[in-house]
Amino acid sequence: MGYCMHVELHESEHKVVAEGITIELLPKEFALLQFLYRNKGLAFSREHLLDKVWPLEYPVERTVDDHIYRLRKKLVNLEGLDIKTVRGFGYSLSMRDSAA
Repeated sequence: MGYCMHVELHESEHKVVAEGITIELLPKEFALLQFLYRNKGLAFSREHLLDKVWPLEYPVERTVDDHIYRLRKKLVNLEGLDIKTVRGFGYSLSMRDSAA
């Protein structure tokens, strides 16, 4: 029998709850995670992520890398959630589930 990780995103508080762990995120970290979570399994370029998470701002591509780095550090205890680097392209969120 497979295991499916349950993740709750609390937008008003910028919190992620999973596996009995609550993680507080900064607003942009939360927005980035929320976008990746809603589109898990799909890979997005840095440019696409900038358009979706920073729509009215003009940050540099490095901004995405910095936020991914901080998200990974904060989510390190959630073993079923993984932000993968798609080499030369961007990022993708994968989750351990019953199909894994």
